[in-house]
Amino acid sequence: MSQLATELPSPAPASGTSPGRPSLPAFALHLVTLYALAVAQPLFSLLAKNPEFFAARDLGRGAVIGLTLALILLPPLPAVLVGAAARRLGSTRLQQLCDALLVAAPTALLVLYAGRGSTSPLASGPLALATAPLVALAFAWLYQRRAEVRLFVSYLSIAVLAVPAVFLFGVWPLGAPEAPAPVAPGPAAASVPLIPTAPKTIVLIVFDEMSGQSLLDAEHRIDAARFPNLAALAATSSWYRNATAASDATVTAVPAILTGRKPRIAQLATLAYHPDNLFTRLGGRYQVIAREYLTHLCPGDCNGPNEAPPPADTSVSSLRLLAEDLGIVYLHLVVPRPYDQRLPPVGSDWSGFAGTQRYDYPRDFRSFLATLKSGPPTLYVLHTHLPHQPYEYLPSGKSYQLSAPLLRPDPRAYRGQIEMVYRRYLLQLGLVDRLVGELIDQLRSERLFDQSLLIVTADHGPRYVRRSAFAKGGDPADAYTPIYLRGPGDSAAQSE
Repeated sequence: MSQLATELPSPAPASGTSPGRPSLPAFALHLVTLYALAVAQPLFSLLAKNPEFFAARDLGRGAVIGLTLALILLPPLPAVLVGAAARRLGSTRLQQLCDALLVAAPTALLVLYAGRGSTSPLASGPLALATAPLVALAFAWLYQRRAEVRLFVSYLSIAVLAVPAVFLFGVWPLGAPEAPAPVAPGPAAASVPLIPTAPKTIVLIVFDEMSGQSLLDAEHRIDAARFPNLAALAATSSWYRNATAASDATVTAVPAILTGRKPRIAQLATLAYHPDNLFTRLGGRYQVIAREYLTHLCPGDCNGPNEAPPPADTSVSSLRLLAEDLGIVYLHLVVPRPYDQRLPPVGSDWSGFAGTQRYDYPRDFRSFLATLKSGPPTLYVLHTHLPHQPYEYLPSGKSYQLSAPLLRPDPRAYRGQIEMVYRRYLLQLGLVDRLVGELIDQLRSERLFDQSLLIVTADHGPRYVRRSAFAKGGDPADAYTPIYLRGPGDSAAQSE
């Protein structure tokens, strides 16, 4: 630290170091510090609040630690190499110009990021694009001419350790498990009356963002004209119309469904955090065929013998997709308004933001239906993305593309589009009804419909007008999620 703190000009500088300029190790540390504050910290702050990003990629602790180190070390690496090359050339003016540009680059990014939360006219539009470089060049000028500024950056170098440490401890608090405790189906577990009369087949379907309110007609019954299959299912099931979501986030709501416990925000949606769940409880008595979206609670290979596991991406393509997604997320953090509206949206699938990797969700649902076969006792679990946005399907399943943007975080800017977005959601909800009809047909064709325990529900519902009831303690009417429970031999409807 003494070497970094004593950077005042000396009458006889060491060879290769001009008066008043930091040594290469000090300059490299300064660049790492600036990039940690300008690039890594904004990403860490956002990702810590959205663990779906890690769950969608099944990233464990080791992978996230590696990603953390990469975000700290890789962004400044080209700048450090350029700075080292400039020092080898020996031209003082070239070194000074190079150092100024290298310091200005992360400073400009930091100014743009700070401006995103400001209401000042300087923080948006062309003014933001002009202000950030001017502020960055002014800081670079002071950095070269004032030892106090360089000393200040040296003291800021604690961020190189603090930024990743705060992120990692935020994602994995002290005492967080790395590996799950085994939950073997022993006598105690077998004696728990989970199901009064154990059915041969259990089918659990969890839709994503399916609102119970959107299914109702004016008399608060399932709209049979718009959703005939859901209405038919309700006619022979116990329908819990007043059920509400345990959480408005998938990574906490789905574990609550699979464990029967209230969600905890600090927990990731992985088996390590939820070792006692539906899969581990019934895995010893039932063959398990499960497909999870954004969660990983099923131990081992849960595809079962009827379905081969989907082909895994190569490590190279996975890393390329991860880098591409992180780049788009970061652009959303620094690109000033209104230019950010031209960026690909994020958050719909938590991966493949650039559209280079698209999923056919109706086809995935139907491929899961093909696994529903008569055979040994089997637990089938599917968490499907539908009817979550992007809203791009008609009730027939035909996909359409519409360039109009969906709602932004501040819906006041798009008041005129709320009705249009809701109608698009209803169209996609019509596809859900069609798929539920295909589910019933598949169970009937395999003679499982009257012998199975069938549960159809949702993790949470979408919101278009109200804010989060969970965050503000308001009316949770926008969080109603339908639950259909049909046991073996049920024929009469029950509504609660």
